[in-house]
Amino acid sequence: MDSGMKPELLLWAAETEQTALLNWLQQQRGVLTHFQVVAAGSLAARLEGAKWRGQWLVSQAELAQRVGNPVAQMVILLPGSELEPEQLREWVARCEAAQVPLALNLTTAQMLLRSWAGQRFGYLIFNPISGQGDETQQLALIRQRLGVGMQLHVLLTQPDRDAKSLAEEALAAQPDLIIASGGDGTVSAVAGVLFGSGIPLGVIPRGTANAFAAALGIPNDLEKACDLILAGSTRVVDAARCKGQPMILLAGIGFEAETVERASRELKTRLGPLAYLVAGLQQLGEQEPFQVTMQVDGSEPEHLQATAITIANAAPATSVLAQGRGRVNPGDGRLDVTLVLKQDESNPGKLPQVLARRVQPLGDMVHLLGASLAKQVPKLEGILSFKATHIRVETSPPQKVVIDGEVVGTTPVEIEVIPAGLTVIAPPVRKPNSAEKIAIFWVKRVSPSLTMLTATVGLGGILGSAVALWGLSKALEGLQSPSQTIDAWILRVLHRASPWLDPLALVGWALGHPIGLVSLLVCGYALLWSKQEKRTAWGLVVAGLGAAVIAGVLKPTFSRQRPDLWDPILSESGYSFPSGQVIGATVIYGLLGYLLVKYWPEKRRWIRWSVLTILLFVGLSRAYLGLNWPSDLLAGYSLGALWLISCITVLRIQRISQSDPS
Repeated sequence: MDSGMKPELLLWAAETEQTALLNWLQQQRGVLTHFQVVAAGSLAARLEGAKWRGQWLVSQAELAQRVGNPVAQMVILLPGSELEPEQLREWVARCEAAQVPLALNLTTAQMLLRSWAGQRFGYLIFNPISGQGDETQQLALIRQRLGVGMQLHVLLTQPDRDAKSLAEEALAAQPDLIIASGGDGTVSAVAGVLFGSGIPLGVIPRGTANAFAAALGIPNDLEKACDLILAGSTRVVDAARCKGQPMILLAGIGFEAETVERASRELKTRLGPLAYLVAGLQQLGEQEPFQVTMQVDGSEPEHLQATAITIANAAPATSVLAQGRGRVNPGDGRLDVTLVLKQDESNPGKLPQVLARRVQPLGDMVHLLGASLAKQVPKLEGILSFKATHIRVETSPPQKVVIDGEVVGTTPVEIEVIPAGLTVIAPPVRKPNSAEKIAIFWVKRVSPSLTMLTATVGLGGILGSAVALWGLSKALEGLQSPSQTIDAWILRVLHRASPWLDPLALVGWALGHPIGLVSLLVCGYALLWSKQEKRTAWGLVVAGLGAAVIAGVLKPTFSRQRPDLWDPILSESGYSFPSGQVIGATVIYGLLGYLLVKYWPEKRRWIRWSVLTILLFVGLSRAYLGLNWPSDLLAGYSLGALWLISCITVLRIQRISQSDPS
């Protein structure tokens, strides 16, 4: 192993401090085997004479230059009386800028080393050219986040040092874990070195597709991915080898390989994941069928014609051509094989040949996506699917092959699964939530289209609100005389409260005022748009507009007058039933609370109680001010809650349609 691959411990000591430092180093020799010792000047000569292994520099200035290296992990500097104050300040500034701990005495050095020894020792293989964004800022964020819980040694891929070679050198140091940060190609190269080692693989996705992370539920957000690594939850999954290369995701032959090759780096930089969709649509009209000879688990060869073959070890739902078995299980010890067979274009009644090449595959992909969500094998004549542990594929003419997002050559290929071959830091497999259960039932029983499900849920929310309102109106039919109703009694009790509550009630009124609600809506929209959550941003707008429509349509329908029991300090025009401000507040505050919980799940309880408190405050304030009857508020809360639940369900279904719900 290249000794430079170890984290560096930089040493410098004044002549009067060197004997004490040498004695201390001797006591720590066991821990220091994990470091590359780097020293300068007379201290370097004494260490070399004492048979220490390390790197010896001539001057203190040369040593100071090493502080900025990614491999520098700790500096021990014993200045004595030889180091000028200005030189000491320069050392402190360098270490602070590089975020490298500095010990100026042996007591501090002992504490730093003890802290280092008590933490996990990890290597980060970082590919600077992966994905989009500022790689320098991304690396700094990762180092800062992971540095809290481990001793992290960073290795950067370079043209002459790829991820595989760096991972091999890191593995030789026997760290507690190795982390890959880049696209699927980088992750696959690092994972291949770890097959069978038992050392966990951490993944910080920074590529275009990040399919492996999506397949295992690893978050795309850098901070959340780092937090997952610090938590340390692991899963054991299968792996495979194809053409002598590691395979953790899938191998695509024909259509998928051509699509990946079409998606140039320039196109991926400009469009992100949409680059693969654009390239796929272009390839649909050009893909020609090819002859396939396939041998599965040592059986007799089979001969057929196909346009695409996908052999998957793991794949998210968005890897549509891998879903022939209705979801890929990365831990079952087998590969999922899906073939898109040549379409029979000679039968009468079929689409014209050129059009069929485009339309038929699109229909098949929709069915495959639905089968993935429903966890069922799709029933399509043009799709052949099965499981295997070993498969050999030959084609005529030879077809391009893509492995884990990288085109590696052409057929023939031979792929064999490695059961339980890789340990990955990933969330545990969870059960589907309520929205996912609805989606699964819909895809199984009704239609593979989730767009239709979204429209149905939205319409159901509107109809449910109408039914709820009809029920409330029936319950209020007997309350024609407000002075004799429970409504009036409640308002009079509230009105007897101390006048000093008036300013507080005005605050509650303002929180539910349309101007305040619209302002919240605009701020939420802008924030979501800036985070590239464009669908969610528009969903927030639709939710607010829906609340306004419900109130605007139903108020004149019932034409209930506002309370007139005393001279109010505020007055509002329009009808009273149901309370439009309460409907709007319930929907907008409720939806914003739901989105905040998504971003800060650790504050879930605080956010929920805050939202409930605000909504109750808005309703009580309106009742205290005599602006609505209590039954108006009850109707507003009920209708708002129904519409809110519908909007949240629609947002969840939209997310399911873009990612794997498991």
